Amino acid sequence: MRDDEIRLISSQDDRAKRKQHSMRIIESHLRRLFANLLRVHRGAGKDYEIFHQLVELAQELCAHVNEFDNELSEFDLAKAIRIDEAPRGLTPEARRWENGIEQIMNGAAQMIASRLLGQNSSESAGSREMFNGLSVIEQIRGKNRQGF
Repeated sequence: MRDDEIRLISSQDDRAKRKQHSMRIIESHLRRLFANLLRVHRGAGKDYEIFHQLVELAQELCAHVNEFDNELSEFDLAKAIRIDEAPRGLTPEARRWENGIEQIMNGAAQMIASRLLGQNSSESAGSREMFNGLSVIEQIRGKNRQGF
C-alpha cells in the first residue's frame, strides 16, 4: 500500500470516528430533551430547561450537518428516542408480559401525542392499544393468582 493510500484510509477512519462521536452527542441531547418533555407533561420535569436543551440540540445538529455535509438521516434521529429493546432470553410468559407493557406504553404515547395535536381518532386508537396491553397484563396476573 502506498503512503497516500494509508493517509486516505486513516483520514476516513478518523472522519467516521468523529461522525460517530457527534451522533452520540446528538442522541444524548435528544434523549434528555425527550425525557424532560415527558416529565414536564407529568408535572415532574424541568420546564425551565426546555429552551436551553433545544438550543444545545440545535447547535449540535448544525455542527454535525456542517462538518459532515448534511449526512444526517431521519433514521438516526428516530433511533435515538425509540424504546424497542425488549430483554432477551425471556420465557414465553415473560415475553407476553413485556409485550403487554409495551402496548400500554405505546398506547399512552399515542394518546399524549394525539391529545397535544387535537387528533381525536388517533387518541382513540392509542386508548385501545393501551387497554389491550392492560388486558394482557390482567390476564397474566389472573392466571398467576390461580396458581398460588
